[in-house]
Amino acid sequence: MTEATLTRHIQAALREAGAWVYKTHGSALTRAGVPDLLVCYQGRFIGLEVKGPRGVMEPRQLVEMAALVRAGGRALVVKSVEEALRALSEPNVVVMNHFTKSSASQNAER
Repeated sequence: MTEATLTRHIQAALREAGAWVYKTHGSALTRAGVPDLLVCYQGRFIGLEVKGPRGVMEPRQLVEMAALVRAGGRALVVKSVEEALRALSEPNVVVMNHFTKSSASQNAER
């Protein structure tokens, strides 16, 4: 399944669970690194970065997700519909184990 298809399935499942979901679209006019899905559920704000099986976090994505958590929201990387649904009830966390080796070393240099 492609990341785009997975994202559509996740959006549908979250909406069916009662969440408000907005899909961000990267362009020159948008802020780099913002999570793919912005979700509001039972008064909680959640940023979900959707990754396929081989997807990795980029340093800018981690920066934005950490900022979201500092502001009181939740931020997670999800690789399945089930993970996305669990995100509706999990505590604040930024998943950092999706770096590539080069991304991790670039981030360490900052």
